[in-house]
Amino acid sequence: MKDYSENAYRAQRKWRFPPLTPCVKGMLIAIGAGFLMSFFAAQYSEGDARRYFVMQPALFWGSGWYWLPLTAVFVYFNIGNAIMNATVLFIEGYRLESVLGPVKFLGFFIGNGVLGNLLFAFLASSSHAGMEGISAGNAALLGCAMVLSRGSEYRFWGLAPVKAWIIQGILLVILIWNACQYIGTLWSAVSLLVPFILGVLMIRRIRRNMYGKSKRRKSQTAGGTASRFENLEFPT
Repeated sequence: MKDYSENAYRAQRKWRFPPLTPCVKGMLIAIGAGFLMSFFAAQYSEGDARRYFVMQPALFWGSGWYWLPLTAVFVYFNIGNAIMNATVLFIEGYRLESVLGPVKFLGFFIGNGVLGNLLFAFLASSSHAGMEGISAGNAALLGCAMVLSRGSEYRFWGLAPVKAWIIQGILLVILIWNACQYIGTLWSAVSLLVPFILGVLMIRRIRRNMYGKSKRRKSQTAGGTASRFENLEFPT
């Protein structure tokens, strides 16, 4: 797998476009395609075909449309939600993909999107409007990014440096506000906050395991070096 660590470091130290890792690029294309398909479905289909794909609790429980948590990840009712999701993924996606690799990153990102839709189906009443987009996956991504970028800064076009966690916190608030505004229920905020917390906990565990392996490797190397010299006899 291609190493993005040097590009990631430069992106943290000075504002440049973040590197486009393979899965980030693919998901950005999927978000754009999902918005275009949603737009044309609303304009030209009879009865708005989006209802067959957006996460609606009434249809999920009442009609047995169990594919909705997955398909809703790729459906967008408004361009603002699509742009916001694409922005978060573009800015922060490379951090997590460089740690997990493309396959695990894709599973984590889409899996948390599905989890957020399922939480919404369990918590919201059947009268609420549908949940749509990959906002829950991006909330989990921001949780991971806050841990991975701890201590780093962004520099925007020569302005004073801004702590990365401040930018990530603002993006999270916008995601939650956007979901509450268009869906009209606080349960949509819970559906984003739970994946965010899971992202923080998961990446902390991964970092702890990596740090432990690194310490053991260093101690084994030091032990091996000592053992090679302990039996040597030096002339007196």
